[in-house]
Amino acid sequence: MVGQAPWWDHAQAVVGVETSTLYEDFSDLKTDRRYYYAMNQEIAAIAPAQYVIFNFASPEDLNLILEQTKNMVIPHFKKNMVASGMVGWGLGLKVTPQGTDYASMMTYDAYDNLENVMKHLSGGAAISGLPQNKLDPIQWSMRPVMKVMGATTPTLNNKFLTPLGSTSGF
Repeated sequence: MVGQAPWWDHAQAVVGVETSTLYEDFSDLKTDRRYYYAMNQEIAAIAPAQYVIFNFASPEDLNLILEQTKNMVIPHFKKNMVASGMVGWGLGLKVTPQGTDYASMMTYDAYDNLENVMKHLSGGAAISGLPQNKLDPIQWSMRPVMKVMGATTPTLNNKFLTPLGSTSGF
């Protein structure tokens, strides 16, 4: 799939829907607020992401999910990252807004290409072999896929960010 046009550019052939239909009724959408998450668990990126899956949920037992993620999901993902195309992962807890209409937790799965994202969403890629029978099920409320259009990387040797105790750069 690498090097191919996005599937929505030829949606009729892929899913049987005219491309223009995918964009109808969305031209007047406006954002209603900003959402803030505090990162709770993370696997550091091993390479730049091309696509990211954002997974939103409000688990009944958040502490159980955090424990299971730390003890089972993170080790499994770390072991399978390179082979599956996963380049990073994280879990954030909602800071604001809060309420029953908003997910209390978000995870992200960063991937090297769209093909591996689709494998992940279909139960493959880094998800393959995860002991689902030992994990409390999560009901995702939304799982959008985003293409990374640009990214920044922190640098310790510039005038804006220097190591603690350093006098250079200021």
